[in-house]
Formats: sequence, structure tokens, C-alpha cells
Amino acid sequence: MLDRLLNSRIWKALGHFSVFSWILSVIISVITVAITRAHGKPLEVVVFWFFAVLAACFTAINKGFKMYHWTRKSFPKEEPNIIVHSFETRSVDLQGMPAKDHLYSLHLLLKNDSTFSTEKCKAREVTATINFYSLRNGIVTPICQLDHGRWADGKYVSQEHPKSEIALANFPPGHIKDLDIAMKYAADEDCFAVSNDNFASADLRVEPHRLKRNAFCG
Repeated sequence: MLDRLLNSRIWKALGHFSVFSWILSVIISVITVAITRAHGKPLEVVVFWFFAVLAACFTAINKGFKMYHWTRKSFPKEEPNIIVHSFETRSVDLQGMPAKDHLYSLHLLLKNDSTFSTEKCKAREVTATINFYSLRNGIVTPICQLDHGRWADGKYVSQEHPKSEIALANFPPGHIKDLDIAMKYAADEDCFAVSNDNFASADLRVEPHRLKRNAFCG
């Protein structure tokens, strides 16, 4: 009996309503009940109005949300829309490094997927904050946070290009930007989170960025 109820269309339809919809509808229905009761109406009339208003609120809110999403889809705003395009793992050979120091790098590709190709849709001075965590025995523990992720656009920290400058990226509509996430030497067990600070080290290893097994980013 319970399985039939949970799999019924009515139950699935109710599941589409948000907590906000439920609370708002119940509050309005309770107010209606209070007003009806204050006018001395019999109990069956009060119950009728409670469920009638509840159903009307559910329908109105649901239709309102559908209309809102339809409007946003049909008439999108003229603004940037940064989305995750893909992840890539790349093989890197560093000049002057022995073959055993061959490394791999993980990149996140972000795209400005705006509907329009206007100046308003250009994303300006975008920065990336990356948090790395360790997951052990179901417990999530922070490892490190990169406040200014490194855009893999060939620029490095220098007098001409300070860190505050190269941490910013502009996304014209339709363009894809490459963000460094982590790196790992073939001979190492651990990975290292990547930011512009890594390039101050000859081998790119920065101990506070070390990522042991069971690490992930968010």
C-alpha cells in the first residue's frame, strides 16, 4: 500500500513543490480557516475552505514558478553566464627536467555560455577560488584554499605581470578559459594544488599545497 502511494502520480506531483510553496500555502490556508471560523461557519465549511485554498495556492505557486522559468528561458537576460565546459588531464614535459620528473596536470575549462554576443555579456576580471578537502571515514577536512586560482594563459608572476593582475580573466561571449587545478609527478604518490605560488618553486612543489590520497576540490 505504501509503495503504491510513493510511486503514485499524486505523490510525485507533490514532490515537485518546494518547502517554501508548502509553508506559504499552509499559512494562507490557516488564515482562511481562522477568518471562516470567526464568522461562525460550521466545521465542514471550515475544512472545505482549508483544502480549497490549499489546492488553489499549490496550483497558483506551481504555475507561477513554471511561468517564471519559461520567461527566463524564452527571454534570457543580456549578461555573462560562466559554466563548466570540461575537465582535461594533460601530460607535461618540463625543459631541463629528467624523464623521471615527467608530470601530469589537471585543468578545468570554463566557458562564457551567454545567449548574446554583446559587450554586456562579457565577463570581466573573473577570479577563481578553489577549496581542497580530504575525505576519510566519511569526515570532510579542509586541506588548503587557493584564493586566486591560476589561469593557464601563459602568463607568470613578474614585475610586468603582478599576481593581482594575472589572477583576473576576461571572458568574451563564447570564449573558454583554462584554469589550473592540480599537478602530479609520475614518480610521486601525492598531487599538488596549483596556483601562481607554485611557480616560485623550481620543481613547482609547494608543501602547503600537497594533496594526499582521498583529496578532492570544490
